[in-house]
Amino acid sequence: MKKTKVRKIIWGVFLIGAAGLVIANAMYDLMSFLPLICVILLLPLIIESIVCRNFVLVFIPIACLGIIFAEPLGIESITPWPILAAAALLTIGFSIIFHQKGIGKWLGNSVTSWEDIESIVDEELSCSVKFGSTTKYFVSDDMEKAYLNCEFGHLMAYFDEAKLSVNGGTLFLNARFGGVELFIPKHWRIENKLATRFGGVNESGRNNAASDAPLLTIKGNTEFAGVEIKFV
Repeated sequence: MKKTKVRKIIWGVFLIGAAGLVIANAMYDLMSFLPLICVILLLPLIIESIVCRNFVLVFIPIACLGIIFAEPLGIESITPWPILAAAALLTIGFSIIFHQKGIGKWLGNSVTSWEDIESIVDEELSCSVKFGSTTKYFVSDDMEKAYLNCEFGHLMAYFDEAKLSVNGGTLFLNARFGGVELFIPKHWRIENKLATRFGGVNESGRNNAASDAPLLTIKGNTEFAGVEIKFV
């Protein structure tokens, strides 16, 4: 059966069912309007993506539904960013198992290898990971700027071998639908200016920075992502 025909059947059947759901919701007040619309839009996308083995559009929408219905499902403790990180890793895992060659078309030339461990030596550091998992060890004698980008993946960035500039440094972070772990020397001062939407930033370990220690300012955006700052 052609994919086009499968797609038509899936959407047709679901829209018929959605019509019944809208009527039932109006009669019995099953859920509020916004979650209902999310269900109507995301469920057929998930079903179609399962048929087409497009795992990005399977696990991420499921995670979004989990966030929307976290309270009635009793899963507030794993939302939002743990469930999103899990969805990103499940996407990677299933894509590897089923050998999706076409996934490169989604990512262009910025595909990162599935397992990537690398040391980067420079004064201006940068790293980008998409649909993958990577570990980076940053080494610098005078770090002023660092740029990290993580989309639908997991990034572990170690700065314990780096030295900040005497004037301090800035870490620019963009994280979407994934998880980022930052390993920061405990003698650095930290100023967190991250803008978060549907995500969170946590700190673990002890920061023993002196009042006159170099300052690392963390700027950027996180959307449906979790960031953990670990002092080492």
